Amino acid sequence: MAQNRKSPWEALKELHPSDAKSSELPDMQKSSDMMWAMYQTHVPEDQRHKLRFFITLTIENDVTLSLMRRALDDKGAILTRGGTMFDADSDQGRALLGTYLHVYPSIH
Repeated sequence: MAQNRKSPWEALKELHPSDAKSSELPDMQKSSDMMWAMYQTHVPEDQRHKLRFFITLTIENDVTLSLMRRALDDKGAILTRGGTMFDADSDQGRALLGTYLHVYPSIH
């Protein structure tokens, strides 16, 4: 579970609004990648398949929010405390997983 996540690019722009350069960013930029690296460090390989969810408590990125709304609308679902599952191979799942590349295409 993650909370108050901010991408390195957004954090850099916040710290240095007038001179942020993508060349100053680390190679690993997604918090999900960092969480997976930590998970691999602490969980034996034969147990890693048990990971079922990665949960974010708040999302502030406008593009991500609009993609979430579209995915929910396409599925005929509403945002609830119980959550909504999307298959990673579905159009909605791929859109949600690919949000990062859509939001930050210039830094890849």
